[in-house]
Amino acid sequence: MKNNNLVKYDTPHPVVCFGAPRTGTTLIWQCLRHIFVKVAKAHWPEMMFNQAATVSINGVNQQVEAPRGFEAVPTYCVVPERDPVDSYISLLRCNFTGSEKDFLKMINGEVTPETQAANDKAQRWLNTLMNQLNYVEWLKQNYVGKLLVLDYEKFFFSYSYIYNEFEKFFNIEIPVETRIFLEHETNRDTNTKIQKTLKDFSEEDEDSLIHGNHIWKGYPGFAKDLLQSSHYDHLKNIFAGVSAGNGGSFRSKLQKNYKDALERGDDLLQI
Repeated sequence: MKNNNLVKYDTPHPVVCFGAPRTGTTLIWQCLRHIFVKVAKAHWPEMMFNQAATVSINGVNQQVEAPRGFEAVPTYCVVPERDPVDSYISLLRCNFTGSEKDFLKMINGEVTPETQAANDKAQRWLNTLMNQLNYVEWLKQNYVGKLLVLDYEKFFFSYSYIYNEFEKFFNIEIPVETRIFLEHETNRDTNTKIQKTLKDFSEEDEDSLIHGNHIWKGYPGFAKDLLQSSHYDHLKNIFAGVSAGNGGSFRSKLQKNYKDALERGDDLLQI
């Protein structure tokens, strides 16, 4: 299905889709790239420190120099948010190479030879997600441009929610032709077909940004259905500690790491 005739809006800087992993950033980026000429998708830290980033320009992904740090760019930022326990279990799943049966054992605390390696990495992934969620909270309070927060639990079920929020936030109209195209090109079935062509999460389709093992049980609240109640409650308590204050501290740490890396001459994309 071609999109050559779709009307796109232009902005001085890329419209940035920014969020923690497994919060729906890929879907929202896919929608934005067919509405705007320049769209970027980012987790930290690639767009925080003037680094190169993948930006879609007229639907073609290019490596370009990112705009200045988020706090200094008076541009648009769209932030999807999702129940953090769902995000965490989804993050573990996309990085788990074993069977679904073994995965269910692992997330419920059963240690077996098949789950040992994943169990060892689970705390690292938890720390990674906590850090990113803290930064998102900091960003929501300190970003000087225009920022739109989208609720995963709403847009999972409704493209209309996405369209309505975009139209109000950007003060635009999304034509019927664009809506039809988006729902054809970005729906779950289409993205699942792309996913099946990829080996695992280390492989990515450059056009859609879909990875192997990307899509699983995405419905809101799925983690509660899979986890023992004690494990679920424990994770809810952990994620209740996410705060903007922690995000500010984490951002300061990243800035120091960045400065140190500059002095050492390191590859900035590795910090």
